[in-house]
Formats: sequence, structure tokens, C-alpha cells
Amino acid sequence: MDNNNELKSGDNTEQTGITDNSVILTDSEISNVDTAGGAFVVGHYHAPNPTKIEQLILAGKALAENSPEYLDLIEDLNSYHKPRPGRPIIGLEKKLTNAKMDVLVEDATYLKGRAIKKIARYQLQNYKAALNNYIYGKINEIFNSEILPLIKAGASPHQVNQYISTIIIKPLADEVCPADPTINDDTIRGMLYILTGNCHLTWS
Repeated sequence: MDNNNELKSGDNTEQTGITDNSVILTDSEISNVDTAGGAFVVGHYHAPNPTKIEQLILAGKALAENSPEYLDLIEDLNSYHKPRPGRPIIGLEKKLTNAKMDVLVEDATYLKGRAIKKIARYQLQNYKAALNNYIYGKINEIFNSEILPLIKAGASPHQVNQYISTIIIKPLADEVCPADPTINDDTIRGMLYILTGNCHLTWS
């Protein structure tokens, strides 16, 4: 598959990369959807584009450490590593417990710790700052627009975890990992929990 979703030849029917062939999306209508009695959720699928990440890395390497652009980048990155102003700080475990996501606590705590260590290890590399800032921004936007509504609608921990994997972790990993092999699925999920612990992401 190229960077765009596949289109059937001869018509305007779009087949996304994450749906069954029986599901048909034509213009603004969706048909042939069998939910088996469950909820039907419409999300956004963006095909991975590692080339974009390679360009981001090159741009990050080109930034002089005393340049206004680099200082703005570091300010943005540091904001993700600090508690978000105006929100009560209750910690990662308590936040997940309050949202009835207790089953995620053990992995969340472990992956957050690993991600913190990895980010600290490479913190002096300019391109890492650019890359991490990009990942945090994508996680923040997609979680708040796609995942939080599911949580508020009463989705189970299994469903929430599955959606996080499908629309945040895997697409970002497919995009980032070919350009930077030091980052993997666990790193990205750990970064999600860093944002959670610092109250950039709310779970209720």
C-alpha cells in the first residue's frame, strides 16, 4: 500500500487499511457494516510515512542549539515532561484506577519508567528532541479526539487498550521506527503514559 488509502479501480469506493473488505466507504456513506451487536466506531487511518520522519530528523539535526527555533522546541518538549498547569496532579496509577482501567496499571508504570530512561539517554541529541516532540503531539491530539470519547462512552479497558494500539501506537511505530530504530511500540506507549502521569491526557 502506498501512503494513500487504496481505491478500487473503476469507482470511488475507498478501502481503508484497517477494515474488512465487506465494509464499503463511498463518498460520505458507509455500508455493509456488521457490528455483531456491538458499537461501531469511526476513526481516522493515516498510512505510515517514514519519509516525513526522516525529513523531521534532518531538520532537527540542522538546528543550532542557541537558535530560537531550537529553544522553542525544547520549551515545547519540556512542557510535556512537566505537570500541565491548571489540572490536579493525581499520578498515573490513581488516574487509571479512577477511570476503572486498573488492569493497565502494571504495564503503564513499567513502560512509563522505561520511556523516561530512554528519553533521558538521548536528550542531548537535537533530532531526538524534534522527534519526541512530534510523537508527544500526535499522541496528545489523537488520544483527546479519538480515545477520550470512547472512555467517556463507557468502553471497557480491553476496548480502550485495543483502540490505543490500533490508532495511536501501531501507526506511529510504523512511521517512526524505520527512521529511528531506538524507538519501538513500547517506547511510544510509555510516552503516552508519561503524558497521562503529567495530566496532559485525562481518562475520565
